Amino acid sequence: MLSLPLRTLGCLGALAIVFTGIALGRSDASVLYVQAPDSSLSPGWTTQVFYDPSTSTVGDGYRVYDNFTLSSDAWVTTVTWRGLTWDYIDPAANPAPLKTESWDLSFWSDALGQPGGAQMGHDLFSAASVQTTLAGTGTYNGSTVNVYDFTATLSSPVFLHANTQYWFSPWSFVSDLDPIFAWAAGVGGDGQSFQTGYGFAAGVATPRPGDRAFSLEGTPADTVVPEPATLGLMAFGLGTLIVRRRRTGQRGGHATMAGQSASWPLDRTPSDRRAPRAGN
Repeated sequence: MLSLPLRTLGCLGALAIVFTGIALGRSDASVLYVQAPDSSLSPGWTTQVFYDPSTSTVGDGYRVYDNFTLSSDAWVTTVTWRGLTWDYIDPAANPAPLKTESWDLSFWSDALGQPGGAQMGHDLFSAASVQTTLAGTGTYNGSTVNVYDFTATLSSPVFLHANTQYWFSPWSFVSDLDPIFAWAAGVGGDGQSFQTGYGFAAGVATPRPGDRAFSLEGTPADTVVPEPATLGLMAFGLGTLIVRRRRTGQRGGHATMAGQSASWPLDRTPSDRRAPRAGN
């Protein structure tokens, strides 16, 4: 059994007290925001780009963002979105399979009604690590297409403030631009999203009609509580510090920690990639 000096145990207890914010336990995730899918699927907008993983560079394609506002400060932990695939070269080949190789998921602050402020959170997932469900089929641009639901748990929770406009963007990375991936229409927002272009579509940066289908899950900031293990360590640390204080007082001396303590951040907020445009 590992035996630690009383002084070391006291220091550990003190660190547990000071840095409780680093080990926050969160209650069961709740739905923070929803834009439910629109059964019509349209207008859907392409959010897909050619990506070279060997150089981490993007080529031709488009990216779509949709804005949202939370009613309370919260940590976002899970995102869900709906999309469809459409073979625009050979419509007879529809419904076409999904060819996404990886996903770029990001949150952005607002810049005068557009995405492009500070990046609030960012994750790059392999397609296999994103839960993908074939939700069924629908009609899009006259073709029968596959409709998919996607769910991903973020590698780090993203902290967002209440009553503040942000933008969410799921971006499909592919090595073949046909079929395209379009983010399906949703309802419940302000009725518009935003699209930017890359490569042959560079220069495209414009609002697009219609909401996108997505939801955010996580924990409101006012429900975040310390984990039981952290509370136990805090209690143990307090007891150890009291014992040390009494023993030190009996000897008539005092103790100090040698060296410079590490500087730890208390703020866990995370800091701050050739197809036609799909749509009507």
